[in-house]
Amino acid sequence: MRKLFITGVVIVLLMILFAVFGPLLSPYSPYEIHLDQGLRGPSLAHPMGQDKLGRDIFTMVAYGARVSLTISTTAVAISFIAGILIGGISGYVGGIVDELIMRLIDILLAFPGILLAIALAAFLGPGMKNIIIALSAMGWVGYARLVRGQVLSIREREFVQAAIAEGLPLWRILYIHIIPETLPPVIVQATFGMAGTILAESSLSFLGLGPQDIPSWGRILSDGIDFLREAPHISIFPGIMIMLTVMAFNFIGDWLQEKIQPGGGE
Repeated sequence: MRKLFITGVVIVLLMILFAVFGPLLSPYSPYEIHLDQGLRGPSLAHPMGQDKLGRDIFTMVAYGARVSLTISTTAVAISFIAGILIGGISGYVGGIVDELIMRLIDILLAFPGILLAIALAAFLGPGMKNIIIALSAMGWVGYARLVRGQVLSIREREFVQAAIAEGLPLWRILYIHIIPETLPPVIVQATFGMAGTILAESSLSFLGLGPQDIPSWGRILSDGIDFLREAPHISIFPGIMIMLTVMAFNFIGDWLQEKIQPGGGE
């Protein structure tokens, strides 16, 4: 398990470096068109080949890494923070507040997450900001349920009861005494959430609901669908990037999950 964790960390770091420096290393622009070179396979000049318009796939995939990682990280961060706040308040306050929040969560969970994201993205229109909103709209639910369950247990502990007896305000009790105790399992969920969000973002971009002014992995995949026989490289390379990134975050999540469980192994 430890080896898989190290593998996952290395892959994620390489993807981040690729996203940051890949576009700088390429002599081409993702919008540079060479119609006479369309659908050419990998070569020394174009390591990942060219698409139907003669654009360099390596450059497009590098820019796509920026888009996918930026959207996924932002959406997970928003969901993470919102889920902690909502779940913390729900579990600590209880009563009618808890009941209302849990019923809202039940309603949202009645819809398949990806379908709701597709509907929201279609309603809001294509774009990076809108796809982040669409992915965050459902993303916070899982974190909120997890945090609420943790808070229901933690709030009964002696150090929390002592803080309540001292008359500390709600925000201070949550921020200092309760929320830190909920973080380990929430961080594990966020790691798996990164994998799921990258897949969801790629799916939305594949359907044409992602950013239109800059390449993304899902959009490159979509562009290569019509050329799978004569130019499979168009879809293969972004597909490999999606697979490796999702696999890496799952490796990291599996290891972290083992570590926070009692008796977790190496």
